[in-house]
Amino acid sequence: MVDNEKINFFREFFSFKTNKAEGVIGFHRALGIGSWDIFNGGTGGLIGSWLLYFMTSFGGVNPGLAALLISARLVIDMFWAPAVAVISDNFYHFALGRKYGRM
Repeated sequence: MVDNEKINFFREFFSFKTNKAEGVIGFHRALGIGSWDIFNGGTGGLIGSWLLYFMTSFGGVNPGLAALLISARLVIDMFWAPAVAVISDNFYHFALGRKYGRM
């Protein structure tokens, strides 16, 4: 990418405009998408804390084992989420995706 193209990209990105033909979403939309990750991380921590409390207090599970079980979900998600993303992004390459079309 030439320096002039980089400058144009950033100028357009921060201009609060959406260009669907080029796939530029704009700064305000990118900020909104990124802020959702803050909420997702907060709710994940809250749910994980509540599960840890529940498993140790009411389930009688060792705290170390309960933390390992909760952490295992994050490790599985670390590998599962990119795999699902690749499948969903390239779904139209498969027979089922060609049958029902792109949405």
